[in-house]
Amino acid sequence: MKLTYLGQAGILLEGKRSTILIDPYLSNFVVEGGYGEAEQFNRNFPPPILPENLPRIDVVFVTHDHADHCDLPTLMTISARYPECRFVGSVAVRNNLSKTSIHPGRLLSPMVKVVEGIPGLEFLAIPAAHYEVKLDQLSGEFLYLGYLIKHDGVVLYHAGDTILHSQLIASILSAKWNIDVACLPVNGRNKRRDELGIVGNLRVDEAISLAISIKSRIMVPLHNDLFTINQDDPEMVRKELSRVTELTTWQMLPGEVRKV
Repeated sequence: MKLTYLGQAGILLEGKRSTILIDPYLSNFVVEGGYGEAEQFNRNFPPPILPENLPRIDVVFVTHDHADHCDLPTLMTISARYPECRFVGSVAVRNNLSKTSIHPGRLLSPMVKVVEGIPGLEFLAIPAAHYEVKLDQLSGEFLYLGYLIKHDGVVLYHAGDTILHSQLIASILSAKWNIDVACLPVNGRNKRRDELGIVGNLRVDEAISLAISIKSRIMVPLHNDLFTINQDDPEMVRKELSRVTELTTWQMLPGEVRKV
């Protein structure tokens, strides 16, 4: 299994029989889609791979509908290039994607747990709190998600955007899947960002504690590189991660590849 870090919260997983993506942000959609000002939300670095240069993608998991996770230009490019690719996301994600050229039949609820025709892949949706655990009033689905994904025998937990909440650890441990890799945001939160309407995430110490609590073998820190305005001090985060002894931490650069 090859794991490629794409920057922000993007993860590419290439297995023996299928390839999946999680939250790929490979455009400048936050700015170009009108969700954030260029001065604050232009990318700190170019995409490590362009959407049209991705390998064949079988399934894309989207954790929630914010533009740096549900990147419509990237997802539409993947859809056009790989017509068999399916897209898993909450009802808000599916509503966004249904307004594009992506056929509704390719949009899957996170409750399906398996994807027809994709052997060796199982997944469970885990509620995330961004800052709250929210339900869609019509469908009853969680609006913010993480995913437990079992892919060719490797188990990965991708937290999406979240802070710690009462259901989180219990939801993960109840699956009784031995977690190999936990991909967790570490950009934290503070009053200044809250006042700007920027919803924060786990602090690095909280992410480390979560990874240890769910007994993950490896932790990959996310979400602290693309937008300077939504970072905790990168050097502080690096030092904190470097001190961890209870698990392995992979502090990956965008485009870096590791074997799991």
